Amino acid sequence: MTGLREDQIKALKGKLKAAHVRTREENGKELSYIEGWFTIAEANRIFGFDGWNRETMDSVCVWQGRSGGRRVCYYTAKVKVSVHTEGRILTREGSGFGGGSGDNPGEAHEVAIKEAETDAMKRALMTFGNRFGLALYDPEQKGVRRLRGKASDPSEHWPVALPGETAPILCTTPQAFYGELRKAPETLTTIEDVQALWQTNEETLKAIRDAHPHLTDQHGAHYTAVFAKLCKARVKEILDGREASPPVPTTPSTSHANGARIDKSVLAIGAPKRFRDREHLKYVSSQPCLVCGRQLAQAHHLAFAQPRARGLKTSDEWVVPLCVLHHRELHDRGDERAYWEEKEIDAESSAMNLWKNSTPRTGIADIPGS
Repeated sequence: MTGLREDQIKALKGKLKAAHVRTREENGKELSYIEGWFTIAEANRIFGFDGWNRETMDSVCVWQGRSGGRRVCYYTAKVKVSVHTEGRILTREGSGFGGGSGDNPGEAHEVAIKEAETDAMKRALMTFGNRFGLALYDPEQKGVRRLRGKASDPSEHWPVALPGETAPILCTTPQAFYGELRKAPETLTTIEDVQALWQTNEETLKAIRDAHPHLTDQHGAHYTAVFAKLCKARVKEILDGREASPPVPTTPSTSHANGARIDKSVLAIGAPKRFRDREHLKYVSSQPCLVCGRQLAQAHHLAFAQPRARGLKTSDEWVVPLCVLHHRELHDRGDERAYWEEKEIDAESSAMNLWKNSTPRTGIADIPGS
């Protein structure tokens, strides 16, 4: 007994659409493969957004150097995929390889690590069935569905996840997916629910945007962008409703009747400001790693500096520079406060000093990914 539901087993055994298969030439041979985003979208669709996870068990840099004036490196990685079923957890492991190049070591290492991890994840999920690329290992590819005309694959569907609902709404076409999704924002009454709506459907939105780039409205805007605007408009409506509810403390930064953005931190139901400043993030990335001093670095948001909010990072004023290796080390550690204490680094003070030194513009966060 696998513990998988009957519909999941049916989906895993279903044929892989030829439209999702990509090819590349390598050493004079044509190789078939599926892309990483599609693999993740299929795992979310079949197992559920919270029904599976992946864990990088090991990653090793096997070579690094220069080529054509650019930094180049290669990594191998080992990834474990866990699928949560009724009464048990199914695990699969896969090994992968990836290479990366860039103008600096950090960029090259980051690209190579991601490529190796994605390759390993695909190999681990491949063992579950055709939908994850197992069909491509058959020289005749009998498990690949080569459709004619505009017929659709009955095993393909797009899940709409709604806040408070345990089971997603399954749509057989991207158009139906957007039709269901765009009705949801107007039924939500809190900013947190609007953020959750975006976050839980973000991977599927990205998958459809990549697979159907021409799915646009009469103005040429992709349906994903249209949905993002609906979410932002709903957030504004909720905030305007709060502003109209007395009593609300007033400060110079609070919105007035002229439609200016309000300062959520002074509302009756307070929320911390979350500033967004791309120039500041670029400035932080240009600084040496806070742990080892390497340059260039990546901008890391201190997750503990503000209360958690679904789908939102902490404000850009709480950002510090980390090289790709220590950035990865921190995320693998999990307990961020303990990590900084172990390094004997006051990350919060460093973030505030960087914020003051870069003289950032001010702004407040909106719907993530929009």
